[in-house]
Amino acid sequence: MVIYGFLAHQRTSDPLPTGASYLTFGYVRIGKTVRQMRRLKTMFYYLCAWFILGDGLTSTANMAVLVAQDQLQVSNDALIIAVLIQYVFAACSMSFWIWLQNGRGVKPMTVIIINTCLFGLIPIYCLTGLIGSNPVGLKNTWEMYMLASLFGLFVGAIYSSNRVVFSQFIPLGHENELYALFEMANVSSSWIGPLVCTAIIESYGIRHTWWFLVTQFYIPAFMMLFVNMEKGRQEAVDFYNNEQEEKRIKIEKEELAIATDMELSDAKFLEASKDA
Repeated sequence: MVIYGFLAHQRTSDPLPTGASYLTFGYVRIGKTVRQMRRLKTMFYYLCAWFILGDGLTSTANMAVLVAQDQLQVSNDALIIAVLIQYVFAACSMSFWIWLQNGRGVKPMTVIIINTCLFGLIPIYCLTGLIGSNPVGLKNTWEMYMLASLFGLFVGAIYSSNRVVFSQFIPLGHENELYALFEMANVSSSWIGPLVCTAIIESYGIRHTWWFLVTQFYIPAFMMLFVNMEKGRQEAVDFYNNEQEEKRIKIEKEELAIATDMELSDAKFLEASKDA
């Protein structure tokens, strides 16, 4: 981070408005943008799908680790190896899907939907562990490594492509607060999955949590089928144009008010001169 701070291109921007604080200005802008969500319907619809999907990704990883520790009794070294496997496969997956997008014209939204549906197969596979006679279904250590590789294959493409798609819905000049809102949507949903999974574990057992986690992938995948990319881009353009028009009108009103004040001051000066 220190090296990046020195080498990164330093962007210049307008100073903060009078009375604004560096600590609260970003949150104020996010709140202002959220209040105008009716003008960015596609983006906020997409955020709702990401809200569910992000929670599913986090909850699936947590439940897999919990099953591995509680029922497979794997060591911390084995978990670290699984994480490393996930990172390696995630890097390979992102390279592969970037090649498909650039070389074969596959759209980022298609990448998200495909990988989300494939990721949903992980909890489905784990559900087979509920069958007593079935020797697989996250019942062996080698399955943990296999699922870690699949997790990496799908999650890398999902995270990267989601940011690409979301960027196309952002109006010019609102990148900072809307990307912050994107991350907030992911983080703020992280309590829902653990809460529901805890209730399921206490009532039915840990392996029954996979029923809930399956819905965390196929519901957002279904929602994303109805995302209109062209409409979302146009809404972002219209938002920016309307914002610029509002700024122009505000400036014209301020200039008119200043001119009116100057005319009144001149008139008073002339009257005072005549009286003198």
